[in-house]
Amino acid sequence: MRALHWRGFWLSGGAALVLFVTYLCLRPSTGGEQLFPNADKLHHAVAFFALAGLALALVERRHYRVVCGALIVFGGAIEVAQYLMPYGRSAEWADLAADALGVVLAALASLAIRESWLQRIERWVGARG
Repeated sequence: MRALHWRGFWLSGGAALVLFVTYLCLRPSTGGEQLFPNADKLHHAVAFFALAGLALALVERRHYRVVCGALIVFGGAIEVAQYLMPYGRSAEWADLAADALGVVLAALASLAIRESWLQRIERWVGARG
């Protein structure tokens, strides 16, 4: 875990984000029209980019592979849950691929910066332990 002054705050936000993404993925399908074909794949990629972006900012680089793997497994678990649900949800390999793409893009972005963006925010606002 990275040295963060507001670790509890960031962890709580991460837990809330996991719950929110889980809810969005498992709620009954609205069946509404999409802005463009396969827009839900973009939603998956953005959601998992956000999850990975926050999770990777919390941990040291040596843990990135484990975090990324866990998030992809989480995406797979969501697809299994959708398959088992009777609410008009469907499991799709393309959704899992979009989840993985979001995770990989977040990992690449995290590797491109020298420090955690959470550490930058804390330094910018002058966080004190």
